[in-house]
Amino acid sequence: AEALEKIVEFYSDPSLPPTQANRVAQAQAIAELADWYLINNRRQAAMRTYEEAYELIASEENSAELLQQTFGGIVFLPTFSSFNEQKKEAFGIGADSGWRMGHVDIAFDVNQYGRLSNFEILDLVPNNIVRADIQVLNSIRTTLVRPKIRDGETVSSDLERYRFNFWY
Repeated sequence: AEALEKIVEFYSDPSLPPTQANRVAQAQAIAELADWYLINNRRQAAMRTYEEAYELIASEENSAELLQQTFGGIVFLPTFSSFNEQKKEAFGIGADSGWRMGHVDIAFDVNQYGRLSNFEILDLVPNNIVRADIQVLNSIRTTLVRPKIRDGETVSSDLERYRFNFWY
């Protein structure tokens, strides 16, 4: 949290030019701090901090567009992870490695605290990979997301659709 707080502090510095880009960057930094609170089961702090980030953007001239871009969709947490890239590098997976990429399309619901539920497999490509859909589903069951934010509050959403890639 300390590093995230320092980033928020940086963008809150009154000596920074008061541009819209700086205020949006500040709101995104505040939202990432809220993400940290959510990941660490500090729900009330997360909700207050998301609201702060939302309000910062809501005061902008083209706020509707900016709010939609920033808070109109879910965001898988943690946002700073590069684990998938590290894993691919460790296993030597790439365009020249002989590995192929498949995907599973999944629909799910998200509650106001970023928990996923009611999973439905929509598609599996290639469809002859045994248990790939179950493995992807098992890996995301405990995943948290930043829920959509409307009017400064996190909201539940139904039937979110997402494509998860896998290598085989």
